[in-house]
Amino acid sequence: MPHTPNILTDLDVELAKRGSGRLVLGSWTVRLPRSFGFCGGVLNALNLLKKTVEEQQVGRLNGSAVQRLADSSGSPRTTTSAIGLVKADHPSPPTTHHSRILLLGDIIHNDTVNEQFRARGVVILPDADVPHALEHVRDGDTVVIPAFGLERDITQSLQALHEAGRIRLLDTTCRYVKRIWEFVGREAATGSTVLIMGKPDHPENRATLSRALTDGNAVVQLADLVDVAEFAATLTTPAPDGRMHEPATRNMQHETPPGVTLHNPDWFNPGALAFAAQTTLLYTETIEAERLLRAAAESAGAAFTSAATVCLATQERQKAALDLCTEGCDLFLVVGGFASSNTAQLYRLAAQHATAYFIRTADDFDAARITHYDPASKEMRSTGGWLPAGSAVIGLLSGASCPAGDVGGVIRKLRGLARRPQ
Repeated sequence: MPHTPNILTDLDVELAKRGSGRLVLGSWTVRLPRSFGFCGGVLNALNLLKKTVEEQQVGRLNGSAVQRLADSSGSPRTTTSAIGLVKADHPSPPTTHHSRILLLGDIIHNDTVNEQFRARGVVILPDADVPHALEHVRDGDTVVIPAFGLERDITQSLQALHEAGRIRLLDTTCRYVKRIWEFVGREAATGSTVLIMGKPDHPENRATLSRALTDGNAVVQLADLVDVAEFAATLTTPAPDGRMHEPATRNMQHETPPGVTLHNPDWFNPGALAFAAQTTLLYTETIEAERLLRAAAESAGAAFTSAATVCLATQERQKAALDLCTEGCDLFLVVGGFASSNTAQLYRLAAQHATAYFIRTADDFDAARITHYDPASKEMRSTGGWLPAGSAVIGLLSGASCPAGDVGGVIRKLRGLARRPQ
């Protein structure tokens, strides 16, 4: 029977923390990094949505602009409930038994978390339908913007509906994502070419692109570090008037490297480049990308600026995971949603040091086989004879969007396997 873990806390995880991240399970030692669990932005988003669900269930949702919720340390924090400041004197639609909480896409990329909210009555719009979100919004809905944010035009339309008193609007967008939006918007307004590194189809990057691209500038999307290096090689010294030399223009418009997407090529300005990256990429790769682009820009005599993009919690978890990897493990289990970018980065990191399996929950393995996800091929795989024979150190990593209950479930499953007769 599928388990229903606690989203926020787990006794076995807490015990592991108190034991300096080390648990002895028979002949196995399970190691956890010193920093893991929900980041503050995810925790804030979950607490806000949880509070909204509870208030909706008792009919006490009042449409106030300011919500009180806990930050990552458990202390109160005030956040606005919509883009900008949603004024409390806006008309508020009446709450009826027909009112819905409509979440525009997953709140975070974790199946356990989304399923628990779905079970409590939250309607989660599939990601493919989010670009047409307005077609699904009804008067009286409480509409929730997920932690990744939404495209600007959708957000503005929802804001107008809220101000007209037709819906309630709650915004759980991560503050680091909003910081990037401010940066790219500012640079786009000056005519700079904005360079965005990250998965083009990720909700965060779609939202960032919508704020970085205007009628007077270009945007270059770079999927990964390889694309960054190839793009950097195409940069040439601009002409004195700031316009692109003809050969380079040809390269950018007709010979764009695979994985590189150029928007508004006629406005490509090689003399002013601004770089931002998806907040959940590997910090080391983001820094290397910035170094490559800055060096290419300086060589071409171009102005270059960049945003502080990778969130601090992601940096801390990646650093802790790297420390655990270098200390030595025989096997890694990486736990989290398969669509989670930050979890996929941890898997990539772990796989560089030992055999690693990317799983959703403890339901994905038993003594005989493990079913795991390969982010590179985007395929599920099944591996037999995966458990180490004799003594071994098993590293357990989880993304910033993975609930403690899922990690605890893996610990308990391993404990049971360690006790089985040999």
